[in-house]
Amino acid sequence: MAMRKHILTAIFVVLLAVSYFYITNRYNIKAVEYDFEGQLSKTDIEAISKSLKNLPGSQENKDISFIINFADRYRGSKLIMTTGMDYMAKDIPIAAGRFLISGEVPEAVLGDVAADKFFRNSNAVGAGLSIYGKEYKVVGVIKNSDEIFISYDENSKVEWSKKSIKFIVKDIKGIYLDIELLEGMLKSLGLDAASPVVYKQEAYGYVNIILILVIYILSSVIRRQWRKTDRQGREIYSDYKMQSRTTELHKYIIRSRRKIASYILKLLKIAALLALIIMCVKLLQIPPRLIPANLFAPSSYIEVVRMNLRSYTDRLENGISGILMETHMINLVLMAYLVMAFIVNRRASILKD
Repeated sequence: MAMRKHILTAIFVVLLAVSYFYITNRYNIKAVEYDFEGQLSKTDIEAISKSLKNLPGSQENKDISFIINFADRYRGSKLIMTTGMDYMAKDIPIAAGRFLISGEVPEAVLGDVAADKFFRNSNAVGAGLSIYGKEYKVVGVIKNSDEIFISYDENSKVEWSKKSIKFIVKDIKGIYLDIELLEGMLKSLGLDAASPVVYKQEAYGYVNIILILVIYILSSVIRRQWRKTDRQGREIYSDYKMQSRTTELHKYIIRSRRKIASYILKLLKIAALLALIIMCVKLLQIPPRLIPANLFAPSSYIEVVRMNLRSYTDRLENGISGILMETHMINLVLMAYLVMAFIVNRRASILKD
């Protein structure tokens, strides 16, 4: 029975690790994404670029890159108008040609599925494509994709359903400080930006669950080990008290050195396990938005829940970004596994009884 639980837990940990590596390979965890309202002109984009260079702090802050996306559906495909270089935030495997570098000329990059739909040929590099009455030159094709990327056009008349701006920071350790600076910059520019999607948080969530499981397992081992160690310590102390009138302490230690050494080794083992727990706690990546302002005030915890619900509602209203869509799908798979593991373990327990 215990062996089955260990196996099911080990499989779950492997699934969490695979999920983490999948997300980190698909997305740049140094990216921060904001949804916003309104249109952006080239003058606005230049103002963002200038503001980033003037951000306070270290040189890393001044090297922040950004990508602006306007997204909508177009003839069954996902159409994205971009300022270029989206591959900095997400892995975009190019099958032919290249990706968009800037929005200076009208160019397009198609997913191979979309290329086959429009041209009956997955390799459409060099062909012309008309979208909403504007001509674009296809300069690249993406593997296993139904997306269409087009150059940014400040005069676009399309009613875009989702508008976002992604920032790529240089120093991931100081990402939350950078987020505060970025939000202040967006407000100063008059952009009504929604709560950010921090790619690091989405990826590290799986690592956090692994660490919490490790902490729980180590705590269980410590509890069992402490009961045995405490019992042995009481026995040694009781034995010494009985012999203390006739035996000096140093002689008793020499005589009972094996029992005492065993007891000390068990204490050292517990200390080592505690050190591992402290290490795991330090490795936990807890975003500031999940930490209440006052740890001893229930109202602070309620406010944290309220803020995160509001943030999630904003994301739903503006359309869920790519990384959130994928993490949601992964989470559903993990939840399904947990339910299956519970049923399997429960059924085995009933059959055994």
